[in-house]
Amino acid sequence: MIVSIHQPNLFPYEGLLSKIRQSDLFIVLAHAQFERGNYQNRFRLGERWFTLSVNQRLEPLNKKFYTNPRVDFEAIKRKIPEYAGVLSRFDDLVQESLVLTNVGIAKRVCKILGIETPFVFDGPTELRGTARLVDLCRRAGATTYLSGPSGPKYLDSNLFQEAGIEVDVQERGPARAAVELLLEREMHRAA
Repeated sequence: MIVSIHQPNLFPYEGLLSKIRQSDLFIVLAHAQFERGNYQNRFRLGERWFTLSVNQRLEPLNKKFYTNPRVDFEAIKRKIPEYAGVLSRFDDLVQESLVLTNVGIAKRVCKILGIETPFVFDGPTELRGTARLVDLCRRAGATTYLSGPSGPKYLDSNLFQEAGIEVDVQERGPARAAVELLLEREMHRAA
């Protein structure tokens, strides 16, 4: 069984969607620390970033909330009107909980794109780093952990090997946001 693990991103990028598609199970890493300046509360189109404001406390993602989710989301749609129709398909998912918003969006994007990989949540633990990933994989019955392209920089592959779990590293691919993929899909269908 191939398992991948990742923090919940606001509108996952193409590489993350590919990783989910290649997995038998996707584990949402919701009990991880929020990372300022990452994809957890924003997405990128070309060189522009689009952000939902979050409370300023340093806390785990599962306790993080958006401060003005609907106002910010409407502002994003006004800034990129060519994507407003695509983004409107997610209006009902935008709420205060960062995790519930992001996971809801990711699941809907996957459904639209025909990705059927089930999502499950991690749980609280004292484990950190690779030990935590190995524990999540072991609990899920993984035979293979599918890492993102930067995994070799921080993973301790010996811990996976000791657990009898193979590590497969995803190749770096396009970093287009899901909204770009969805708009392309709609334009292709209309043609």
